[in-house]
Amino acid sequence: MILRPSFIEGCVEAWPLPNYERFQAKVEAMQEMSREQVGLQTQVYSDAEEVELDAQGRILITGYLAEVASLSDAVFFMGRGDHFLIWEPVAGKAFREASRSMAPKLSFGVSA
Repeated sequence: MILRPSFIEGCVEAWPLPNYERFQAKVEAMQEMSREQVGLQTQVYSDAEEVELDAQGRILITGYLAEVASLSDAVFFMGRGDHFLIWEPVAGKAFREASRSMAPKLSFGVSA
């Protein structure tokens, strides 16, 4: 599993290794040495850490990554397709609600 500070301020991204490798391939496919590629490589790789799951499937988040998301005893997980976000619970729930308010509303013409 790869942990890294998220592009979304205040949380940590957790990537299963095969998914992270696919993400890396997209970064590497960018125009070599372009400002965008160099900036993205720095953002993506400079603080990334590979971690092992313990026998119960848990990971330990310490140091800089714990500070980035203000993590302590409890955490809040949020799925993001090919990876997930790890939040401090109050911040994570607030982000989820704010995100939901920005999502388009769908109506299927069903009335109550």
